[in-house]
Amino acid sequence: MSNRIENLGDYNKVRIALQEAGGSRDKLYDKIGTTAVMKAAPVLMLAGAGILYAGQKCFHFFKKRKEMIKGEPELKKQFAEAVENETVKSIDEKDL
Repeated sequence: MSNRIENLGDYNKVRIALQEAGGSRDKLYDKIGTTAVMKAAPVLMLAGAGILYAGQKCFHFFKKRKEMIKGEPELKKQFAEAVENETVKSIDEKDL
């Protein structure tokens, strides 16, 4: 045999599966591949959902960060005015 099947475990199970596939090795491999994909699909979908969720969180974080940086000069002005007003109030209260 030029295309030996090695390390497949129970030869009888492989022989029966090959007979069910009509003797076509390609059909058997397709069936095995489809089964493997169906078994792995929930895990892969869950991982994909997790990656999508993390991506959305990062997107919103960076969008919010960009907006905050954009509004920073106005906040600095407001902060300076508030500190100045508090300073003036505290000086006025000490004078009384």
